[in-house]
Amino acid sequence: MNEDTSAPIPFPANDEIRAALCVAAAAVGAPAPGEGRSLPSLPVGMQLAALGQAVAQCLRSAPIFRRGDDLVTVNPATGELQPMTPTRFRSWHQRFFTLHSDEAGKRKNVNAKDDLARAILATDEFRDDLREIRTVATLRLPVWRGEGATRTIALLPEGYDPATRTYTVPLLAYATDWTLEDAQNWLESTFGTFPFYERGDLFTRRSFAAHVAGMLGAYTTNLLKRGSVRPMVVANGNQPGLGKTLLVHAQLSPVHGQIADDSKPKDDTELRKVLDAASLAGAPYIVLDDVANLYSHDLNKFITSPVHVPRVFHSQNRVPCQNHAQVFATGNGLTLTPDLDRRSLVVDLFSPRKAADFRVSDPLTTSFLFSTDYRLAACGALWAMVRHWNDSGRLDLPGSPQTLV
Repeated sequence: MNEDTSAPIPFPANDEIRAALCVAAAAVGAPAPGEGRSLPSLPVGMQLAALGQAVAQCLRSAPIFRRGDDLVTVNPATGELQPMTPTRFRSWHQRFFTLHSDEAGKRKNVNAKDDLARAILATDEFRDDLREIRTVATLRLPVWRGEGATRTIALLPEGYDPATRTYTVPLLAYATDWTLEDAQNWLESTFGTFPFYERGDLFTRRSFAAHVAGMLGAYTTNLLKRGSVRPMVVANGNQPGLGKTLLVHAQLSPVHGQIADDSKPKDDTELRKVLDAASLAGAPYIVLDDVANLYSHDLNKFITSPVHVPRVFHSQNRVPCQNHAQVFATGNGLTLTPDLDRRSLVVDLFSPRKAADFRVSDPLTTSFLFSTDYRLAACGALWAMVRHWNDSGRLDLPGSPQTLV
């Protein structure tokens, strides 16, 4: 009988087996086996690359994400974004997994030291396995679903959506059963008293259509291709007091709630700072309220480019940023250059009488436009229009830009 002289197959160390089981359990959302623990536990003595990957697996379903080069968490109850720092990570991760050491064969739970937390967060293995987030939505927005003949439009699910990299916390639960007629009646009763420039039936006026398009643009942002160029929305009046700022707030507040207008830039240098800050922050919109003119090469370039390269504050470094911001502007007697005119949705307001002489029985106010009642009704109307367009075959007008594909 020949003796088997082959080397024995080495068994993994206990810590490696335990860590592998913890990672597998975390990946499917199950508790880790053994010792009655409800959370997986990882040994701090693992190689750093392996530890980073194991931590990422344990956090696969946790609300922690990559946002550009930053790490952030999302509060599932409020939608609030918070930066993840090494110091915060030391306690935060204990909701999802723990760390332990083995000293003289005795297992002991330990807190991650600051340098270990910093090292884990910096490993490629950890960062590459994290999900990317682009935005947080506090209401369910329209997105594409399916491919080819089955392609349709649906509302975002609650939580993280991998296709759009959006995290949805539905704080605003609006009606989804409005008809197109409901939407038209609401639009007319809400905006019918504004002095849109063109005459005739409200729904045939170009300026009113531009206003509704501004509302739809903010609501349907997830239907656009990444990097799509969006038009600037301009509310232009022949005098103060016609409701230009109110209309811009009405366009943005259904999705974004209370709107903060950006400071009025005095010159191109200040305007560049506003544009740079918005790009660095990943802001979805910029509101330039009551501007004197729109003659700006920087502005023209900003609204036509999917990438903006701002200078980092207090340095000479420039960082390429995806340009997610749509520009909204208001002013009196604005004259747009031909380039800006064809890249803008212009809402013209005009009255031969002084605005102070207007008497509207139930005027819109800023506080109402930021209220839950307005936002609920507006989103119900916007979804009715999107749903009607989808059900009608999503027909494009001849010559329209093919961006909703």
